[in-house]
Amino acid sequence: MTQQPGNTLSTDVKLTFGKRLAYAVGDLGYNCMYFWVSAYLMIFYTDVFGISAMAVTTLMLVVRIFDALNDPFIGSLADRTKQKTGTYKPWLIWGPITLGISITLLFWAHASWPTVLKYIYVYATYIVVVCASTATNMPYGVLTQTLTTDVQERSKISSLRFACCMMGNMVVTVIAAPLLIFFGLNSGHAERSYLVTVALFCALSVPMFLITAFRSKEVVLVPESQSEKLTMGDRMRCLKSAPILIMITVMLFHGFVYYGRAAIYPYYFTYLCGSASMIASFGIIQGIANILGTIISPYIHRFFRHKGHATIFDVGVFAVCTGLIYFFPPTQNIVAFYALTFIGGLGFGAYMVMLYSMIPDAIDYSQLKSGVSASGFLYALTSFTCKVGGALAPAVLALVFNATGYVPNVVQNGAVLTSINLMMSVVPGAVGFIYLVVMAFYKISDREYHVINAELAKVRGTAIVKEMSHLSEDQAS
Repeated sequence: MTQQPGNTLSTDVKLTFGKRLAYAVGDLGYNCMYFWVSAYLMIFYTDVFGISAMAVTTLMLVVRIFDALNDPFIGSLADRTKQKTGTYKPWLIWGPITLGISITLLFWAHASWPTVLKYIYVYATYIVVVCASTATNMPYGVLTQTLTTDVQERSKISSLRFACCMMGNMVVTVIAAPLLIFFGLNSGHAERSYLVTVALFCALSVPMFLITAFRSKEVVLVPESQSEKLTMGDRMRCLKSAPILIMITVMLFHGFVYYGRAAIYPYYFTYLCGSASMIASFGIIQGIANILGTIISPYIHRFFRHKGHATIFDVGVFAVCTGLIYFFPPTQNIVAFYALTFIGGLGFGAYMVMLYSMIPDAIDYSQLKSGVSASGFLYALTSFTCKVGGALAPAVLALVFNATGYVPNVVQNGAVLTSINLMMSVVPGAVGFIYLVVMAFYKISDREYHVINAELAKVRGTAIVKEMSHLSEDQAS
């Protein structure tokens, strides 16, 4: 943070492309690791580890809900972290290392173990993974808010961040199947193939977070005295603002769509399309579209000058195209399938940028109205609802599989194939339209945010000046 004459504090920092990239590359590393959990964990459990779909349903719900409940605690703990390197940056050193090791262990199958031991192992490893994920991704997300308060700059940061995010998803989607086959998936060594492939991805991904940790600079500082004195009642006061409540709500729908659709990919191409390797071409087309969506997102935002309106447009494109895929599976019309995938992917990439750049803005609005700075806590609540949605989607899928008679590694019946097609298309499209209705109530325009930012600059400046004054008095005495 720079201090101008007259004790006026300026945090509207303009970051160089290199600084934005240093931050964004962390999400490349995160998604190269965690997208394995989102996309492949369910089929790994049912088809390799030998766990029933019903047991997977219970596992997903119990562990994800535990993780969601744990988020506000970790968020509050992060808010109280005070080290020379910053408030949130220290978490980006040990968190990713723990995450990489635990994800590798998560994909270490023991199909020959007794059922009870299997359950103990999968619950223990999955709980460690989700806790490590929160301890990594939550501080990483909040870090955006500390890099600058400039609304356009935050959009640029989010755009590059989610370009890297989508690149990570694309890398896993495209390379996973060939690598799994190379290491023995189709030759009787499925357990080894998953372990080696996932370990390789994690080993290459962890260093990316270290770049973020050592190259990012926190300039929007929380006064130390305030963060230590906050009670739960203070934090709950932050929830009286409409924008943060809207963000917490839409993250539920986002989690359902994002994690649910990722979980269905392997089933869709393996059983509905009859070719697991087809996921690679799908991943390339969707990944390129997602990345292009993140690039054009700031221009869409600039056109609307309102992140809520831009998001409504982006989600509308995604929802319509995704829903129509039901009528054009690749086995019937591959050109229409990939065209809808590409256009829908543009909308998805663009809306991801807007979604995550609105969270810091909503947090700032909440701080101004409540007088309380609890960024980690509020970001954790958005993560909480996202994970609840993420828990519900695979759980619903597993329940449907159980009801329709899914059997691993065989040709599926018509009811199973229909449910797979619906979860790939109509269901996420319908949830997207619900998302639009909620987002229509988000009222912070760019012009309004500039006013909020100016008022917050005064509040933060006063708080820090007082804290420095008290510190000087303590040192003098």
